[in-house]
Amino acid sequence: MTKADQTRRMAWRFKVIQQACERSRNVARTCRYFGISRQAFYRWKRRFDAHGAAGLSDRPSTPHRSPTATPREVVSKVLYLRQTYHFGPGKIADYLKRFHQCSLAVSSVHRILLRHGLNRLPSSQKHRSHAKRW
Repeated sequence: MTKADQTRRMAWRFKVIQQACERSRNVARTCRYFGISRQAFYRWKRRFDAHGAAGLSDRPSTPHRSPTATPREVVSKVLYLRQTYHFGPGKIADYLKRFHQCSLAVSSVHRILLRHGLNRLPSSQKHRSHAKRW
């Protein structure tokens, strides 16, 4: 969402709150008119009362913390193995388990590689026959 869209949405929410609180003084009718739920209206009103106009902006939906996230050291090892030795997700998971005592699922390794744009090897480094390895 662009900054202009965010500003437009904040202005519209402020208009809804202003209409309900100052002009009509009927929240249910105002919500019905604007096509929103009363729950959404009261959430916006609570945030507006607490933070002012800045409280009407959208909040990020990402969690504040992820206690089960893969540690950064493990992610860096995964990326190093991919870039240096061109290992696939299965081989990386096996390597980490054998030499670093770090148990990581193949799907987790693939997700890490995907997140960092390393899920596909360049065409110059694709699988070759056993006679012509890297």
